[in-house]
Amino acid sequence: RLGGDRRLSELKILENSMCQEAIDPVSGAPRRFVFRGREYDEALNITYGVPSTGYKYCVQSAGVLMFQADLFTPGLYEFGLNITKTIGSFVRRSLYTVTVNITEEGAGALGRTPMPILQFDSSLPVLPSEVFRLQGAVSNPQNSSVYRYEWSAFVWSANPLYDPDLAIIQADYDVPRYRFVELVPPAINFGDESMVRTPSDVPYLALNPNVLSPSTLYKFRLTVTDTALEAQGVSTATTYTEYTITTGGLPPSGGYLTVDNSTGFAFDTVFRFQMIGWGTEDFPLTYQFNYLRDFADPYELPTYLNPVYSLRTFVDSPLPWGAEAPDHLVRVTGYAKSAIGVMATSNTVEVFVQPASAEAETDALQEIKNLDPESSLMYAIMLTQTQVPSNPVADICVDIYDTVAAKGFDAGQVPETPDTLTLSAGLLTYLAEKGLRTSAVSATIDNVMNRSIDANYIHADDTVIEGTQTYLLMEALLAATDALSPGLVTEVNPTTGRRLQTIDPIDNRTSDLQYTHLLEMRVLQFDLGTKAMVALYPSEVPANFSVRGFELYLGKDFSVDDASGSVQGLVRTTFSVPTLDRLSFDYGRETFAYRYMLYKKFPYSFWELPDRHSLEAPAEDNGTFAGFQVPLQYYTSGERMWHAMTLQINDARGAPIDAEAEA
Repeated sequence: RLGGDRRLSELKILENSMCQEAIDPVSGAPRRFVFRGREYDEALNITYGVPSTGYKYCVQSAGVLMFQADLFTPGLYEFGLNITKTIGSFVRRSLYTVTVNITEEGAGALGRTPMPILQFDSSLPVLPSEVFRLQGAVSNPQNSSVYRYEWSAFVWSANPLYDPDLAIIQADYDVPRYRFVELVPPAINFGDESMVRTPSDVPYLALNPNVLSPSTLYKFRLTVTDTALEAQGVSTATTYTEYTITTGGLPPSGGYLTVDNSTGFAFDTVFRFQMIGWGTEDFPLTYQFNYLRDFADPYELPTYLNPVYSLRTFVDSPLPWGAEAPDHLVRVTGYAKSAIGVMATSNTVEVFVQPASAEAETDALQEIKNLDPESSLMYAIMLTQTQVPSNPVADICVDIYDTVAAKGFDAGQVPETPDTLTLSAGLLTYLAEKGLRTSAVSATIDNVMNRSIDANYIHADDTVIEGTQTYLLMEALLAATDALSPGLVTEVNPTTGRRLQTIDPIDNRTSDLQYTHLLEMRVLQFDLGTKAMVALYPSEVPANFSVRGFELYLGKDFSVDDASGSVQGLVRTTFSVPTLDRLSFDYGRETFAYRYMLYKKFPYSFWELPDRHSLEAPAEDNGTFAGFQVPLQYYTSGERMWHAMTLQINDARGAPIDAEAEA
């Protein structure tokens, strides 16, 4: 067991100069190789493959230490990595350790004992408020073996076996005061999808936000069993690998949100919202504010009052009037974020904002023209939110789009942040909902979405954390594509909202233009989903998005079901993903991606249906064989209940499966 300041090979510090350069004898270039499933493409100093005669170890690159085979005898070893960083006169040091248990392979298992590895798929620092991901794999898989996986977790805590009295009495008392203690339910339950997004019997682990505690040391263990070796009674059929992490600090706390005036008039009264008394262990704090004007609508997304988090504890801003008469309440919320990204939500304050006069609206439109691009986006959203949907669309909506399109949607004039892109998508959504449904709006939605993808703001983890900036961006982009797609949902209620509607009174597009926009928005929805699902794990709880016109589920699964695995996610009560044997056997795909969309509006007026399909109400049960196919539903001609859905299967990356390309 090696610990403290001890070093290998006569206490010498390991340096790159101790390694021999491995040169490819054919090309003369430094050798590159794959070791235990990981590719090393900067192998300038290695001993693996061409062993050094002088040393038995080698620092292949910063943070990578490699040893020759047969160097260690069986036993428990601990390796430590000391990290030092000097910033001016300040020196920061950290020590990270890993424990390795070296065993002799059992009889009959030579080269077959599972050698599992773990890959960390989350971002650093590890924040309890974010999804935590680990991906395991067997680095020496055997074709004839089926592996069984099991996850366990440990927390660094007081050792229940430690006796403080014996520690004083006995000089040789060696029971440690602290150790890793295994977590058991209810602390963590690997079978509970409210805590763990992945099944317990797959080599993937995704924990939901807030399962882990702040400022805590955790160890996760993946145990792997080769069932073929187990059946033969081989002693080393089961092995394990571990990963240790320390979570970030506590969220900001102790503060509250205030407003200087609880009543006013839209676009005229300037309100000051201020965050007071917030503290954190990770300074500095930054702040952001947003509002809801129609909080009874579950599909309304918050609108930012400042486009980015700022060191300033307050914001001065006008507001639109609230949607609900007579009080016209607007609800404002503040957010405090620590230096490492942990966010806290303030109390909500309610402001009574009365409707604006026509003169105030005209002045607000002029302000949009005079303001900087980011501020013009916020003012434009406020003004658009208060307009009434109409056919033809109101002139003020056209003026707003033309004004903002000249600067607010320009990637060269506004910062490429999730907030500004969310504001852009939000404005386009409101304009389309008010009746502005043109090809120019379609092209702008395409532009904003592609900028969001190019900036790498669409991530699988963020798609499951409501309230985060990139979650709101994903929702805003989907809402924009939905607003421009033809069709009508007349009621928010999920049951009565599926009554089939024939005409959208504010849609003045031709059928051809409606169809063109529908296809364009479907492409954008596909591209957005493809980007979001890249890092999702097979059998994980699907990412779910709900906008006014559809429900979208994104997920992955295994192509062949051996009937022994489990799945996570209540989506399986909504639909069943098929077992795709051909996908695996014919194309070598072990996993596939799926996207399931349930529509709450349907553009049937121009949609070409397959043969023998109709959206007409089915015949009542009249006692005939045909009638028995549909039970009596007691609907009326104005309440035709319907369901429209698509289930699309793609490869594990979310890309289409092309048989010719695969061949």
